[in-house]
Amino acid sequence: MDSKLYSEKVLLLVLKRLFFEVAQDLQENDRVLTIDEAADFLKVKVDTVKRLAFKKHELPYSKPGKNAVFLREDLLKFLEKRRIPSIHDEGV
Repeated sequence: MDSKLYSEKVLLLVLKRLFFEVAQDLQENDRVLTIDEAADFLKVKVDTVKRLAFKKHELPYSKPGKNAVFLREDLLKFLEKRRIPSIHDEGV
């Protein structure tokens, strides 16, 4: 009986650890976007992302390997810089 209880506790601990590892991986994977994901996030075409990143240098990117990747935070900053304020914004 004790060995069964011990086995269940070990299994529960392993499952909890696995859950937290998967959650962390999902969070990290959600932070780094491919060029297709960046285009989808910005609601523009892939060619627009390429132009903004590689020709105009307006979008920061990294190339850890063959392909460029984009940080979600950088894309949000890009959108914020291009934001056009409304008449309801403070200071307008």
